[in-house]
Amino acid sequence: MNLWQNVATQINRLSRALSVIGCICFAMQAIYITISIISRAFFRIPISSADELTRAFLVWGTMSGMALCLQEGRHIRITAFVGLLSQKIQNRIAIFTDLIAIGVLIIFVIESWNFTMFSRALGEGSSGVLEYPIWWTEIALPIGGFCFILQYLVKIAGEIFERRPLNGARAS
Repeated sequence: MNLWQNVATQINRLSRALSVIGCICFAMQAIYITISIISRAFFRIPISSADELTRAFLVWGTMSGMALCLQEGRHIRITAFVGLLSQKIQNRIAIFTDLIAIGVLIIFVIESWNFTMFSRALGEGSSGVLEYPIWWTEIALPIGGFCFILQYLVKIAGEIFERRPLNGARAS
């Protein structure tokens, strides 16, 4: 196994590990919302931290799962026009659009990092009862975005080095 394959394997493992965090967050969100609804409907006791925590679970769950979606070819790709072109041109367009996505993600990571550090420096707390530091939720944005960039690099390099298709299909 060469160096590139080792790096790609580690990035794929990181994506899978983050997706486990995402699954846990989504499960906790569902459980917490269910408990909140039951508490409010049957016992007339609202859980005041429900919105606060479910929002944090949603952000962490979403940002943690993005890279795995790309790794497994599950991100939405519109191919109505591109599908009419030759495979060679399709691959070139896919690389081009992936490079644009990486550029946008780099800006996203930088800006979300700056936003998170600004919130941390201000000492902002969440708006609910718990008042936890809001940057605990916001830090998921640059982390998820960075892992998304890494997974895009694996995707592009797979086509270049291993001649894998870029259309989201797995190599056989």
